[in-house]
Amino acid sequence: MEELEIEEEIIRKGIIKESYFVKEKKLVNNILHYIIKSANSGDVILSKYAIEKDFVTKKQALEDSKKKKFMHSFRNHISKLLPIKR
Repeated sequence: MEELEIEEEIIRKGIIKESYFVKEKKLVNNILHYIIKSANSGDVILSKYAIEKDFVTKKQALEDSKKKKFMHSFRNHISKLLPIKR
């Protein structure tokens, strides 16, 4: 994941309804940390490593969603053509 920008929206993996905005960036002990905030939480400080592990950007989530929709549609078309049992 590239460095996030201030006001960029990120989403917790697996929980699409839970989104956060990057409020600030700080360098602590030579590690980039982000201060993020959601509508329902106070400020949360996480390292870039924690962000990369548990979050995706809104843009990435939309791209992944489009890929899944395409794969699902493709699978449906193939199963109509070929009698494959699941």
